[in-house]
Amino acid sequence: MKKLTWAACIILLSAILLQIPFFIRFTITDGKTNRIAWMEPVDAEALFFISFKHSVNRTPVNEYYRISHHKFVAYKTTFYSYGAGMPELAPGGREKISISQDGLVQIDDMDRVMDHFTVFIGTYADHYFHYKDKEMRLALLIEPQRPAVFEIKRVSILQILTWKGLH
Repeated sequence: MKKLTWAACIILLSAILLQIPFFIRFTITDGKTNRIAWMEPVDAEALFFISFKHSVNRTPVNEYYRISHHKFVAYKTTFYSYGAGMPELAPGGREKISISQDGLVQIDDMDRVMDHFTVFIGTYADHYFHYKDKEMRLALLIEPQRPAVFEIKRVSILQILTWKGLH
């Protein structure tokens, strides 16, 4: 009987430990279902960008981010023309704007710090996530017409073991 009690305690303790969020991961989560669509260990010096086609002016847009102290920092953006939803210079900010000969607008030194951010996966924009040596189409991770939530968060061993993302 004591062996059965110890075995039950070990099983219960293991089940509890599997669900405690010990590990910090860079995740992309489906904002509607809360399903983790992508995760990777946090690289404290990671740079990445999201590219898409602007739905109004139909030109390419790139938004550049870095990870710093487990937060996201939007530091640069490039696009060809202003339109709805395009960033503006912050009043009194230190952003620098430049326009190349072919009309590419670049805003540098944005330094906008966020705990998380959301990208709405549209049907036209064709969002891509560029991270390290990978390029991933976000519509393959999260169904169009849903929000993709980018966060750095703690996850459990169970979440890591059962994650069915694109590896």
